Formats: sequence, C-alpha cells, structure tokens
Amino acid sequence: MSSSKSAIAPDLLLKPSASLSVYYVVIGGLSLTSLFIVDVIPLALKMLASFGLMIFICRAWRRQNRLKKIKHKSPHEWQIYFADGTNNKFVLLNDYYVSTWMVVMNFRSASKQKYSVVIPFDRVDASSHRGLRVYLRQNSVAESR
Repeated sequence: MSSSKSAIAPDLLLKPSASLSVYYVVIGGLSLTSLFIVDVIPLALKMLASFGLMIFICRAWRRQNRLKKIKHKSPHEWQIYFADGTNNKFVLLNDYYVSTWMVVMNFRSASKQKYSVVIPFDRVDASSHRGLRVYLRQNSVAESR
C-alpha cells in the first residue's frame, strides 16, 4: 500500500500514560520482590537498594509528565513544550523506534544533549499516534533511498 503523498507529522498533545504508570509499578514491585527473596544480600544493602529503586521509579514517572506538547516544525526540527512553560527546539535523530504500542524518539538539542521521548499508545489520541508512526516510517524509507 503505497501513497504518493508524504505524511505530515501531527502535533502531539501529551497526557500522562496509564500504561507507563502500570509498567513502573509492576517492574518496581518485581524488582523489590527479587531483592528481598535473595538471602545472600545483607538487609541493610537491601534497604539501600530499595530506596534507590524507589527514587529511580519516582524520577522516571515524574519525567514522563514533564512534556506537554511536541510540534513538528520542519523535516528534522521539532519544538518540545514542557510543563513549566518553557520550550526548546530539537533535531530528530535517525535512531527512533516505531511499533503499534509505542514510539521512542531521540532528539538532540542545540547544546548537543541527547533527549529521548517515549510515547506509548495511550499518551496521545489514537489518530495522532498513528499519524506519527506513519510519518516516522515514511521518513525512514525516504532517508534510506
């Protein structure tokens, strides 16, 4: 199924993802359970590792809620709007991942810092998620020619 039209990337209004929240809780719970099942590790080290794991999960969950909007400006230039009201221009790198369940986009800022964004299927409306997947797939085919 080929189209002569080039796909246009949709503007993405991001909302908190229930699937990512469940993922964080399940992975955190399994990690904590495995820590306390192992008898070789001293209790003090288990407690320290548990505390570190909880901080990591909280930071990851908070980080996903920092983004509010992603807007496509030009073929590789994107504008990312943050919850604190700031926005920055980023360049989309060619190492992104596209599937039915999620899209992982890697960006580089003007200061050359790499920034990754995970967009699961429930973080945006269905048509925007599909439009983004189509755009990225067509973009990767066009770049490989």
